[in-house]
Amino acid sequence: MTRRGLKTFLMGMCALGICSSYAVAENLVLDPQFTSEGTPAGSQTFYKEDTIGPWLVKDGSVDLNGGGFQSSPAGGNSVDLE
Repeated sequence: MTRRGLKTFLMGMCALGICSSYAVAENLVLDPQFTSEGTPAGSQTFYKEDTIGPWLVKDGSVDLNGGGFQSSPAGGNSVDLE
């Protein structure tokens, strides 16, 4: 198949909606951007047995960072695992 033929084939597949199924796939990770607790102005520390949305701190502590500190490239908040 030529390069032009491949390009035409892929464009046709996307037009039929075959390619878009990947774009709308459900995320299996709950609250991946850690936004369920809101966005703290700086950071907020959670300790053993605390929850951050659906996440449970099993040991040690976790800092929830918001407000531009270690911001996530995908948006939302980031966490610092200690």
